[in-house]
Amino acid sequence: MKIKYIIITLAIVFLSFGNAQATSNPGSGGMTFNKGTYQVYETGSLFVNMGAIGGTAICPNDAVYTITIPRSMRLNETTAELQQSLNTQTGGLVFSVISNMIDGTGVTTIILGTPNGIPGSTNWDIILPVIGFMQSGLLQALLSIEPNASCAGGNLQSGDDNQSSPVIVSGFLPVTLTSFNATVINCKTQLNWKTSAEDNLKNYELEMSTDGINYDLLTTVDAKGVNGKGSNYSYSYTAKNGTTYYRLKSVDLNSSYAFSNVAKVTKDCGKVSVNVYPNPASELISIDINNFADNDKMIGVLYNLSGAEVSRYYLNNANTQIRVSDFTGGVYYLKVSGKELNETIEVVIK
Repeated sequence: MKIKYIIITLAIVFLSFGNAQATSNPGSGGMTFNKGTYQVYETGSLFVNMGAIGGTAICPNDAVYTITIPRSMRLNETTAELQQSLNTQTGGLVFSVISNMIDGTGVTTIILGTPNGIPGSTNWDIILPVIGFMQSGLLQALLSIEPNASCAGGNLQSGDDNQSSPVIVSGFLPVTLTSFNATVINCKTQLNWKTSAEDNLKNYELEMSTDGINYDLLTTVDAKGVNGKGSNYSYSYTAKNGTTYYRLKSVDLNSSYAFSNVAKVTKDCGKVSVNVYPNPASELISIDINNFADNDKMIGVLYNLSGAEVSRYYLNNANTQIRVSDFTGGVYYLKVSGKELNETIEVVIK
């Protein structure tokens, strides 16, 4: 009986020790802006140290980090860009963006989870791009950390879970953007924005993206507000089918800039197709592209019966005319290709 009693006691001690090692230990080594004072529209960085600060690990989904950016500042990237940046900085999906919201007072709250857990004594200096948004006195960025209950007896180190960093924003906002949206009207994408005030503003750059992460310049629109007053703006073009993300980049005379909210729109205006006429032809051939996208780069290549290229055309419009009167009569093949079209049509030249 004594031998059995000793074995049972050792087993209990071993299991208790195992649970102690599994308790979560989320924390922070601090947070700070790269400078204490920003001008409106001046870009910078907020450095946040996060991870398993002690020797014990963070179990999957066992900690939630909440970063609060004051109303005088803005996060200078979209939610999708933030997630991609976090993945790059940590080498994988360590922190997941649960929420990235701006409340009615202008305060930005970013909530990050730990879906895969974090090994003990592992932490990162996360860099968040920020931009001065509105003039203010001394305000604080805050970091708070809460453990969940997935690991028994979560051990949240006191002093690590509440960090702050002061910041002042001076200067005046060059533009007050009251709205920015995207709609589809008669199969054309229309972008509208409205400002209530503009001062020392140079122009607007409209940017587009198909994945919400990587953006390309769509067009540039000059600012037209006079004497500090605002204005209404509109830009329309024929986009390709599918979902497209848009954002507005406001650029002032000092080349400082800030981004608007992201506007998303989905277009479904039928399949892209091509029609060639007259056929047969002796002088001109018209190439009509149905549902042609303005930003699509289409090419038409004319081949003879032996497969040799005779001529090449860049189709930059929904309708393009090509002259065929100089070609020897006979049968040719016109191949039209683009992002959403790849079609070969037999053409007879008389």
